[in-house]
Amino acid sequence: TIAPGRITAATEAKLYELMFVYMNIWSPATQTVNNPINCADYATTNTWRVDGTENHQSMQSCTFWHFCKLLKDNPLYATQSFTDGTTPEQIYTATNTFLKHWIVERAKKGLFVEAANDDYNQETLKGFYNCYDFAPDAELRELSGKLLDLYWATWSQEQIKGMRGGAKARIYRGNQSNGYNGSAGRIFGYKLAYYYLASTAAYTLSDGMFTAVTSAYRMPNVVMDMGLMKTEMGNFEVKDRTPGLAEVPSNNVLTRQDYGGIVRYSYCTPEFIMGTMHLEARPHVDWLMISSQNRWQGVIFDGDPFCRIYPQAQSEYRAYNQHWSVQSKGCLITQQLTEGTWSKYTDSMRVYFSAQGLSSRVEKSGWVFTASTGAYAAVKCVTGGYKWNTDTRWMACYDRYSPVIIEVGRKADYASYTAFQNKVIGQPLTYDGKVLKHTSIYGDELTFYTDRTSLPKVNNELIDLRPTRVFDSPFVKSDFNSGVVEISKNQRKLILDFSLK
Repeated sequence: TIAPGRITAATEAKLYELMFVYMNIWSPATQTVNNPINCADYATTNTWRVDGTENHQSMQSCTFWHFCKLLKDNPLYATQSFTDGTTPEQIYTATNTFLKHWIVERAKKGLFVEAANDDYNQETLKGFYNCYDFAPDAELRELSGKLLDLYWATWSQEQIKGMRGGAKARIYRGNQSNGYNGSAGRIFGYKLAYYYLASTAAYTLSDGMFTAVTSAYRMPNVVMDMGLMKTEMGNFEVKDRTPGLAEVPSNNVLTRQDYGGIVRYSYCTPEFIMGTMHLEARPHVDWLMISSQNRWQGVIFDGDPFCRIYPQAQSEYRAYNQHWSVQSKGCLITQQLTEGTWSKYTDSMRVYFSAQGLSSRVEKSGWVFTASTGAYAAVKCVTGGYKWNTDTRWMACYDRYSPVIIEVGRKADYASYTAFQNKVIGQPLTYDGKVLKHTSIYGDELTFYTDRTSLPKVNNELIDLRPTRVFDSPFVKSDFNSGVVEISKNQRKLILDFSLK
């Protein structure tokens, strides 16, 4: 319908044949959960049954929808039934309705379990680019566009020159944690920032980028404004509720809907973005594995796109529920959770200092100081001291369960590097082995219970894991479960209403 004639009739016939064979494979009468009709059941689980991974579920549902959308209008296949007796028309209709409910639920309850993950979010979203471009149903087209608007708005406020900061789920150790392209070659937001905003280097098209760049979708002006004019946004906090808890411990399929258990907290400045997941210290079986796997927290800096500092405690390619934390503005306290009941596949707590963009390292009074283009940073293993690995990129705590403190401040706020160091060293800090109290360079008192007897506190107030807003920043706002989102910057404003007609 958009560019007819680009493939031959013979090739098109083979594609239809492939689609029908594929649907038959997934439609035997013996299939239960993954049968296309059952996959489209939203009445029972409200779309929050996640079999396998979130991005796989999205790709599968969008594939069922798109294949049957085409098959139902092809005279050769429209009247044929799949092995379970369903028809292309039936599956298309059921999946079309499911996808609309799926979009609405993500807007109401915090977007994705695989939170802020460029790789997996690319896979989750690419089918909805196709829905935006090709859905016969005007409501599905509109909702798909709104979903993309919301995603790119949350991305825009947490990025510096195309590199997204803030806490993330399922970020594998090595190149993905470091921000590099990696062997998969996918940093979706960073690469798409070139095509949408011209704010990064050009990249060769690959993977889901093809779907995005050939789509008619474009960022709304207010979202482009956020992405392009970062310095105008000043310093601000982001607090977004994020789904992640299982309905029942050890149930890795059903997502709890009333309470996700996670608030993604980010502190954003033009010079750096620091973020973590605020959550309870729970046994790892309480979480969906796609939520607790390889959680990333830390700070990215302006300047080199790969300039960053982050703590990590995983020993394997995958780790689960590796740490819990508290953050206020540019101060983060984190601790590894105990291996076994609480976490899986962890070892010593360590902190990564990138080779790119960081300089002037100083070690003083148990703190490690470093500087980026526009910020100063300090890191401390609270107990037991630390050692460096051979390339001096990793600072490893001798006490694997030592709390770690990271302080980051804007250079503009300090007379000199020495003044920043003196400020950090002079801040009150006490630790009795159970409760750590630290007053940050921002003047906030953080109380962290390493014995896990309480949620952390900021200025003697427990962190709030049930805020009234699901998205809460000066630029993106929405009440939990409302489905109405306001995106605004300067004089620009966009209201996204996800109500179903």
